[in-house]
Amino acid sequence: MSISAATALSQLQALTITGVTAYFDSPPSAILDTQLPAGFPALPAIGNTAVTAFSCDDLGRRLSVQYIVAVERVNQSLAVNQAIRPTVFETLFDLIDAMTTAFLTLDFANFVEWQIRATTDVEAIRYGFWCLIATITGRDS
Repeated sequence: MSISAATALSQLQALTITGVTAYFDSPPSAILDTQLPAGFPALPAIGNTAVTAFSCDDLGRRLSVQYIVAVERVNQSLAVNQAIRPTVFETLFDLIDAMTTAFLTLDFANFVEWQIRATTDVEAIRYGFWCLIATITGRDS
């Protein structure tokens, strides 16, 4: 199977992740609190040297995309001691399981792998959300 960026995007736009309330086909210009958690595909962040959107070398071709789930605004999820609230912490873990289940359906390349990290620093939306960012890489060999 040949890697296709268009197929990867279309599969990410069609994902259904248990626990996600709203879906966007690309990074949204705004997310309402009532839409959280919200999911959308994105290209790897500009300036992020750790993730290349597309590469080709002796090992084959690789395509990397990101899928972001915005969970809750940071200022709403911080407790008095500025630690993450236990409910948000548990929600992040539940969503990691749900994202993993959904990603098992992706087949835009011969091999698809992913890494998921939790962060509040998301260049794609810049709103101060707790987010899960999955970097999904497909390769043809």
